[in-house]
Formats: sequence, structure tokens, C-alpha cells
Amino acid sequence: MSKSPDVDGLRVATFGALASRPTATLPQGDAEPLFTITGGRVMVNLLIGVVTVAVENVTVNTRLRFKPDAAADTPTDLCAVTDLDNIGVGRYLSLDQAVADTLLLIEDSGEPGDLIPTHPGWLLGPGEIIFNCDASPTGSIQWDLFYIALDGGAVATANTAGGFAVSATSHYSSQDLT
Repeated sequence: MSKSPDVDGLRVATFGALASRPTATLPQGDAEPLFTITGGRVMVNLLIGVVTVAVENVTVNTRLRFKPDAAADTPTDLCAVTDLDNIGVGRYLSLDQAVADTLLLIEDSGEPGDLIPTHPGWLLGPGEIIFNCDASPTGSIQWDLFYIALDGGAVATANTAGGFAVSATSHYSSQDLT
């Protein structure tokens, strides 16, 4: 008799805890906080978005940035400006390995084995991962953040549109991995 694998346990062991941001419309000519990191440092292993409502056919310059807690600090780019013009439902967005590169836009063919490259990780302290958009297009994206807490009490929390936190972190702690 075969036993089903513990999918949550495998995911946590491979990628870390999950903070999932529900689908939301693109920021309208502004910056929107996607995730807030509190309590210490985290290693971000994977940040991936999926388009849930197609982005209209207009120039939509976007980028992901990290804004440290210190008010005087300016945001740091996590990728170069990327045009999301005419991106269809099911397309994935992910960070490339170099900050100077644009967001990766990956087609979802619906077939097993679609390649979604991952970056080697980002060490981030307390602050916000924000999504900048220079236009006011239609379209929605759902985001997932996989991370490992490096300091006791460090956690990443997903924000809904408008910046309100949602409780979407994994029920596993870093002690579950030892």
C-alpha cells in the first residue's frame, strides 16, 4: 500500500514557508506592498505571480522592489523595469537571477514540465516587497512568496490590495525542518 506524500512538508523542506497574496488588480500608477517582512531576516527562495485577469494592450512598465523599514531608505530594485503589455491569463512572472534583468514571463502551456526558473535567493530584512506600476491598466495577478526565516520570529506576511495583511503564512516553523 502506497502512502501519499506530505505535500506541505515537501514544499516547506524544498522552498520554505509560503505567504500567498490573493489575486488583486494591478496598482493604478502607484506602488503596492505585496508582502511585509517583520521580526528579522528571511531568505526569499521563490517569488512568483500568475496572471488571473489579462493585462490590457497598453504599455505597463512595472518592477518589483524592496523597501526597508527605515523611512529614509529608498527602495532597491529586485528586477529591471518590465512591460506587462498584453499579458494573458495563466502567464507566470518570476524574478531572474540578476537584478538587472526584467521579470521572467513564462507561458503556462497546461502541460506538466513547464519550466519556471527560480533565482538563488534574496536575503531581506524587515521591510516590504512592493510592486510598482506606472500606468492604470486592467489586469490582476496573484502572488506567492516562499521563504525561510533566518532569525527567530522572522515572518513574511501577504498584503491584500490596500495594504491590509492577510494571514497566509505556513503553519510550519523553522524547527519543523530540523
